[in-house]
Amino acid sequence: MQLDRRRLLAGAAVGGGLLVAWQLLPRRYPDPLPATEGESGFGPWLRIAGDGTVMVAVPQLEMGQGVGTVLAQVAAMELGADWRHVALQPAPPAEVWPNGALAAQWAELWMPAFAGLAADADGWLPRRWAERHRFTATADGTALAAYEQPVREAAATARGLLAMAAAKRWDVAMEECQVTAGEVRHGKHRARFAELAESAAALRPPNPPPLLPALPAESPAAQPPGAPLRYPRLDLPGKVTGNAVFAADVRLPDMVHAGEADDQLDGARSSADGHMREGLMAEPFDVVDRRSERVRPVPRGHEPKRLGADPDGELLPPLCGGERAPRE
Repeated sequence: MQLDRRRLLAGAAVGGGLLVAWQLLPRRYPDPLPATEGESGFGPWLRIAGDGTVMVAVPQLEMGQGVGTVLAQVAAMELGADWRHVALQPAPPAEVWPNGALAAQWAELWMPAFAGLAADADGWLPRRWAERHRFTATADGTALAAYEQPVREAAATARGLLAMAAAKRWDVAMEECQVTAGEVRHGKHRARFAELAESAAALRPPNPPPLLPALPAESPAAQPPGAPLRYPRLDLPGKVTGNAVFAADVRLPDMVHAGEADDQLDGARSSADGHMREGLMAEPFDVVDRRSERVRPVPRGHEPKRLGADPDGELLPPLCGGERAPRE
């Protein structure tokens, strides 16, 4: 049986379950990643920095599957951003990023007696449960199913606000403005996101969001073999330089940790020492010699130098990809 909001509210009222109905009403939650000094916030998904960088919140774990890039790409296409000026911001678990699609798939785990009522991936019942429990787990390939639409709506709202700010500046109709390549354009007028973000964020958002008619997509024919990628992955530069932060990099107070190397112990140690001298690896680290099965933990209080996590290991820095375009 398909359970919609109207039926459940009506049934709850008739049966005396007004408290249940109240629990299921739409809620508003605080932004876990508010704009900081020099930034303009456009809801929990998007921020635009003073230099025009568009930061996209990514509530899914990047494990090599490219989820950070694909969500940022959806936002960039809908927003009309320049990919060279897009960064991803790993997001902490929060109510504003519920994975309702995965909650629906796993409904038997959290509502075994009535799992069928929450089987709809787009239903509001699994979404409400995911909001309440800050459920943002990464599994079963649900990232696009759960987040493509809210990312598109957030980007479309920001695009509309930027167009409104430009239209007000030029005294033209918002509908006549074009947003593309990180600029708002109208005839001979041009304005970069960095110029408009602050004033745009202060305007009332358009409702509903002015979504583009076509879903974000790339044509394989437009990307022949060997051609430069239009949307190179955002997570790769940090992995190459060693600045990317992984779960194993997080250091909590009084936490004992150790590194591990395979049978090529001497080569690994020599290579690691060279990287540390070049500043590409954090130090100190330790090595597990499987031949002796001895582990020497790193002393407490020794923290990585270049991993970028805060002391509590809660928030991670934005990761930027691609070559930066020169600022005008």
